Amino acid sequence: MRSLSFGVRDKKTLLKWLFIPVLMWIAYQSATGFWTMYRLRRERGKLEREIAELTARKIVLERQKEMLKDPEKIEEIARKRLGMRKKGERIIWLGED
Repeated sequence: MRSLSFGVRDKKTLLKWLFIPVLMWIAYQSATGFWTMYRLRRERGKLEREIAELTARKIVLERQKEMLKDPEKIEEIARKRLGMRKKGERIIWLGED
């Protein structure tokens, strides 16, 4: 009957067979980690661009808000866009703007 003890050669073979799955697992984890980092960096760039666009839009809207505090500007908008007039004025349409 064979003994259950392993020889030096058998231990090395066993270690090789145990080491291969560990290396494969490490390689898989590294690959998925790199892919995740790549996706996150792309998403970060996209979000940074969106933030820049929204910041620019906010500035435009704040300027428009400040303009609308001026009564003369409100009157100008009311006349041009809404066709409003002062009491006693007549509006003459000369065509499209």
